[in-house]
Order: sequence, then C-alpha cells, then structure tokens
Amino acid sequence: MNLKPLVATFQREGYVIAPDILSSEVIFELKNVLHKITSETPPGKKKGGIRGILRSSAIQELIQSPEIRSLIFPLLGSSALAVRGTLFNKTTESNWLVPWHQDLTISVKKRLEVNGYSGWTFKENIHYVQPPVEIMQNMLSIRLHLDPTPIKNGALRVIPSTHTLGRFSSHQIDHIVQTKTPVYCEANAGDAILMHPFLLHSSSAIMDHSFKHRRVIHIEFSNSSLPQEMEWALA
Repeated sequence: MNLKPLVATFQREGYVIAPDILSSEVIFELKNVLHKITSETPPGKKKGGIRGILRSSAIQELIQSPEIRSLIFPLLGSSALAVRGTLFNKTTESNWLVPWHQDLTISVKKRLEVNGYSGWTFKENIHYVQPPVEIMQNMLSIRLHLDPTPIKNGALRVIPSTHTLGRFSSHQIDHIVQTKTPVYCEANAGDAILMHPFLLHSSSAIMDHSFKHRRVIHIEFSNSSLPQEMEWALA
C-alpha cells in the first residue's frame, strides 16, 4: 500500500479508509475471540460498546501485527501506544444510534488533580478525563470492521476537516451539522478507518434487519507522555 496519499488524506480530512487490512482468516479468528468476550460481559455493560478489550491477548497480537503497525506508525511514529480498546457490536437486539460528537476523553489509572485535566468521570472501574488539546491532537483511532458496513448497517458518518478546529461546544456542533455535508464511510469487512479524535462523527442504528451484526474494533493510539504520576489505563 502506498502510504503517502493515506497520510496526506488523514491530515487534510481527519480520516481515511484503508481497504483490505484484515484477511478473512483473521476476521474469523477475531469474531470467535470477541464472541467469547461478549458472552462473558454482563448484559447491562454491552449497550454502547464493550470496553477493556486491550486485556485480550488476541487484541494485543492484532495491535502488534505488521498490518496495523504500518498504518499507525506513519501518522504517530514508532512510539505510538495503544491506550484504549472498545468493541462496538450493534445487533438487531442491541441497536443504537450515536449523535454527532467528538472524542474528548482519555482513560487513566487514577484520578490526579493536574492543571489542564478536567471533566473527570468514573465508569466500570476506569477514570476518564478531558486532557489538554495537545494530548488529543497526538492521538488517532483505528476502526477495524468485521462485517460489511453500508449505510443501512450503521456506517460511520463524518464531517471532513473538522478535526482542525479544536473542541466544539454543543451549539457549534449544531451549527456545523446544519451547514456542512456529512460523508458516509461505508466499509467492507476487513477495511480500516483511521480517524482523528476531534473529527466530528456519528452513526445511525442498523436500519436493515437483514444485517445481524455491525462489529467494529475501535482502538485508540497515542504518542504522548502523561504528566507527573498520571498513567494510561490501557483499558
């Protein structure tokens, strides 16, 4: 794969689709691993995504694979670290929409009062906080699709180039959504979408119930060090 256009598109648009990153064999193995993780997760914690998948050895192996490293390193460098992983598994029984938003928080091991870190929350034994803008500017997410994801199966929607404008208020988000044209990021099984956390994005619920799943492995990477005694939770 020629990575120069990929890097240029990501920097300009805030996202890029990289096709055929996962083979059919890897997809099959990951589906089995994630089925086990899902079956071991209490029902109340499945809505909106299953957190903490970085604890899986199979996910760690995936992160270290040449296919993933070749996408992440040109954008963040060889020091990039996977800091959070989530499985989004929309089904006809567990179906939801995601409103327009930016990704604004990181997960850390413990709460510390540090200048520039605010909006602390605590979910499923993990601390979440909004860090300074420069921390988020040196992060990206990779979304690995295990199922075909056309519009009717809850494809990601983005508003290109909004990642360059910093954090938005809810009023600013409303204005942008009303005045800009969104792009649907339809993907095939095995495709990856790389996305800047500040890119304005959303997704719909599954609209065509002939689709039984919309499984996406969402992994966040960073090349930033945290201050003082603060540590990534690696959740």
